[in-house]
Amino acid sequence: MPSPILRRLRDLPNFEMATGDPDPRGWPVRGRDGHAFGTVQELLVDPVSQRVLYLNVQLAEGLPGVPPPGPTPTDAFCCPFRP
Repeated sequence: MPSPILRRLRDLPNFEMATGDPDPRGWPVRGRDGHAFGTVQELLVDPVSQRVLYLNVQLAEGLPGVPPPGPTPTDAFCCPFRP
C-alpha cells in the first residue's frame, strides 16, 4: 500500500474538524512529567482517509538539545496522532 500524501489542514479549505472533535492547534504539548515542551502548530491530514495523522509541534525555546530559533521558525517536529 502506498504511503499517504499529507497536507496541512489549513491548506484544505473544504476540510474542518468533525463536529464534537476539538481542534488541538494552540494546545501545549506536555511530557510525562507534566512540563510543556511545545505547542501544536498544525495538523497534518491524509485527504484520502480524511484523518489527522500527525501533529506539527513548535518546540519551546530553551529545551536541552534544541537550537535557538533562526530567522524563520523551523524547530518543529511531527508527532503521530492517536486519539
